[in-house]
Amino acid sequence: RFKRQWTADDIMWGNEFDTKLNLPTMAGAALKFIQHTIDPCLEADLHADRPWTRSPLIATMNTVSIENSPVQALNPSEPAPLPPWPSPNAEHIPENTAAGIPQNHHLEVNERRKYFKDPEHRKGCVVSPNQVYNFDFFNPFLDFENMQIKFPAVHLNINIMKYYNGEPLRYACKSRDHATSFFLVQFELKECAVGSSPHKA
Repeated sequence: RFKRQWTADDIMWGNEFDTKLNLPTMAGAALKFIQHTIDPCLEADLHADRPWTRSPLIATMNTVSIENSPVQALNPSEPAPLPPWPSPNAEHIPENTAAGIPQNHHLEVNERRKYFKDPEHRKGCVVSPNQVYNFDFFNPFLDFENMQIKFPAVHLNINIMKYYNGEPLRYACKSRDHATSFFLVQFELKECAVGSSPHKA
């Protein structure tokens, strides 16, 4: 739930890093592959002093489910309580954006991404405090088990550890102007005892 009204064009999701990246030579080609095949809204500057990638949240998430929430807060100065989480046992969240899209359209994942590729469609989609947004978030290219980035379509695997500088992998949800931070998800590598499996925090 967002505490005040925004448009879908205002809310961005992506990676941010605090230091320059040691990038493989194929990084630029991999980025263009993602932009042309999976996330056409993706913007990035991988060579900046503080590199970043970002896309409109509603266009890039793997699954989006929007529900109207009639529940009101008992105290007007406090946010209304959230409804029960739809995935208490890690169930897949079904795609359902009908409550958040003008004309009450229901779109499948690929249709949603194509629809919200248009900035005018994103600007016309109002994100209201009376709605609750549920997301499934995963990255089909990141293989944490083998510490690789995989691009099966072009038969390319990149060893992450060869370029890893110790910095956490951070996904941040922020306003387009970076003035407001909504939430973040961060993965950190932790050293394990010899013989144990790697642990991601």
